Amino acid sequence: MCKDRSESVAKNVLERIFPGSTMCYVRDQSHGEWDFDLKYQDGKTAAVEVTSSHHKASTQIYSSIFSPGAGGPIIHAVHCKHNWVIRPTASADIRIIREKADAYLAELEAKGIFGFDKFDRPEYEVGDLGDVILVDQPQYVVSEDLAKIRDELQLEYGKAESPTNRAEIRMLGIISAGTVDATKAIKAAEEEFEPNRKKLGRSEFTERHLLIVVNGLNSGPWRHMLDYLPPDETPRLPQEITHVWLVCQVAPAMFVVWYGSSNRPWQRMILEGLSVNS
Repeated sequence: MCKDRSESVAKNVLERIFPGSTMCYVRDQSHGEWDFDLKYQDGKTAAVEVTSSHHKASTQIYSSIFSPGAGGPIIHAVHCKHNWVIRPTASADIRIIREKADAYLAELEAKGIFGFDKFDRPEYEVGDLGDVILVDQPQYVVSEDLAKIRDELQLEYGKAESPTNRAEIRMLGIISAGTVDATKAIKAAEEEFEPNRKKLGRSEFTERHLLIVVNGLNSGPWRHMLDYLPPDETPRLPQEITHVWLVCQVAPAMFVVWYGSSNRPWQRMILEGLSVNS
């Protein structure tokens, strides 16, 4: 029994890593117990708590685009003559896009504009005397029509498709901004220690594992795990937690796993051919 996808991922990952083991869901958690008993093949048992790491803003905007209750990703057009595919920025207000995109994109069609990409903006810096200096001029000047798309709708990409009698505007998911550095994934793990240490602290088992599933919308830690090796250092764990796992899905049946313990440094492995049901 698993309540959500993160728990399904945890069960499948740990049972793959420890052959012959079984992740048994703890049904009674009325006193704040952990999520699973990990029963090893040799008869020993460990406590496992499962959680997930999200980027709050990205998760909220994703929900505001794709949730059926919010309207879903399709806007049924009245003014546009073409189907469009558009991508909001991470700071966009999806309600404004639903309200105005049809009319604004129709204006572009009428002027023969059927696509746009990320907009270059002038870059300025303050000089030694307090004067403002232009340091980078975009290659092209954004027209008034495109400026509305950029500034009011906060769209970073749009492309018109073939004309149709029933035009639709389809919103794509955002591409999260932000740099990727060698600390993103470790910070994501450490942020989950305090909210989960008490549950594991209630266990009398020698091993107490915290497994964190990194959501793909949390692009900083996710990209870090995909592109980099973990640091060659021992995780700084509170005493209630003896082992920590970071797991991210990078393909339909492929997962990247970082793991460490109170006496072993971080390590990395890749699991392939692992099917996880939602």
